[in-house]
Amino acid sequence: MNTDFTRYGFKNEGNILKVLNPLKEPDDANLFIFIDGFSRLKELNKIFEAAENINKPIFFLVSGASGSGRSSVAKYILSHYRKYHKIDSTRFFVPDEIDINNDDLYVIRNWILYLYTDLEDKGIELSKDIVEELRGGLGNVARETFRPVLKRIMRRISKILSSQNPPSSYGICIEDVKNYQTIDAFIDITKSTNTIAIFTVHENEYDIINSINNNVKIELSHLDGQEAREVIDVLWKQTNLHKNPFDGAQVENAFGTKNRSIGNIITRFKQLLEIKLNIKKDSVWPENNNLSFTPHELKEYLRLLDRGERPNV
Repeated sequence: MNTDFTRYGFKNEGNILKVLNPLKEPDDANLFIFIDGFSRLKELNKIFEAAENINKPIFFLVSGASGSGRSSVAKYILSHYRKYHKIDSTRFFVPDEIDINNDDLYVIRNWILYLYTDLEDKGIELSKDIVEELRGGLGNVARETFRPVLKRIMRRISKILSSQNPPSSYGICIEDVKNYQTIDAFIDITKSTNTIAIFTVHENEYDIINSINNNVKIELSHLDGQEAREVIDVLWKQTNLHKNPFDGAQVENAFGTKNRSIGNIITRFKQLLEIKLNIKKDSVWPENNNLSFTPHELKEYLRLLDRGERPNV
């Protein structure tokens, strides 16, 4: 059964539970809630300027639980980097369909081949010897020597991109990294180029997180009731012109001290609205106040949802 969220004043369901990707939809950058680890995103200009001053690449490690927003944060950083360096969106290449496993050579080889395909599609010509290596799938690159070989290729690709008119560049985004060796290899082959790399890992990947020293680390922690209140308040204001049917103090009390990812909070926000709309089938907000929530309703519905249940309607 489809729920009519326009009765709460939303244009459609999509603007409630939207996965943010500013790299593809620039306006998504305006929908970020700068809370907890997300507040580090306000420091990006300073981080980019520091790297630019010493002519070095920038490496980020974003960690968090499932639903914490790791992917959205990675895309935000890449989008901001592109805008900071005034690179047109059609000239900033970020391969994003990479198979991830425990083999660092396999991951990097696939990433470079995807980059080559993107450049070829845009008509950017590489030197003949590099093209021959890439068209051969880098199959002749031995594990013992792949780092210096790929470092040479990436250095030359970077020079070709920087000489383009309009200026072009590339970024690295490797999500759900499986081991430290993959991160270390990417850093090694690109450390002589001007680029940006973002790696995301689950918060339980302690060995990877603790092995990283020189990256900018962004940790997306679990949020409590007070932070849930802020998320829901900001989310409502971003997507709706009507008054909020949730009382802030009641939200804070209902969500309590249970630690949740931002994704869980946003999902519960949508589900709570959905429950009310299915109970009060003919009501429209804010004309009908029965679409607001009593303290008991908020706590009980949330309790059921956390158990994977729904109230009988």
